[in-house]
Amino acid sequence: MADLRAELERLQEENAAEWGRRERLESEKLGFERETKKLRAQLGELEERLDKRNKLNTSCQDSDVAQLKQEIADKYKELSELKHGHAKLKKVLGEKSVELLHCARRADQYEGEVKRLRARVEELKKDLAAAEDEVDGASNNMRKLQRGNDELQETVESLEVQVEHLTSRLRSSQAASLPLRTSQLLHDSDDDPPQF
Repeated sequence: MADLRAELERLQEENAAEWGRRERLESEKLGFERETKKLRAQLGELEERLDKRNKLNTSCQDSDVAQLKQEIADKYKELSELKHGHAKLKKVLGEKSVELLHCARRADQYEGEVKRLRARVEELKKDLAAAEDEVDGASNNMRKLQRGNDELQETVESLEVQVEHLTSRLRSSQAASLPLRTSQLLHDSDDDPPQF
């Protein structure tokens, strides 16, 4: 009888110890679940922040490219206006040249008007020189604008390459992060203790 009582007490102690272990494991399980939920929330927040940052970077790159394209369009417009002005100056130059020749012929024809026509010729020569200077200046400006346009075009092409590179890196990063998150979730599930 004493042996049975001792065995019963031992079994009761083991049962109490087992219940204690079970309660401790249950408490640890709840703690793990809370920590897992917290980590998943933090992961979601980080992914959201990463998406926002990537969208912002893409938006900034698009804005820079659009601005450069607008600048190029403005330069083309300015270049077109300069070409138009250059054509007008060439026309004026041609007209002045014709007038100069006409005055020279009249000088041969009318000796009495020689002095007045000479003065007019000198005046026209000055106008011609001024027009040639304007043409030269316009030509120089056109060359400068063309160089600037070439540089802007190279910048736009470089930025487009950077945008494509960043887009490719973003896609690669997203593709690589998906298996990593899946593996982490499976690992967390394997670490959960069994329920009793």
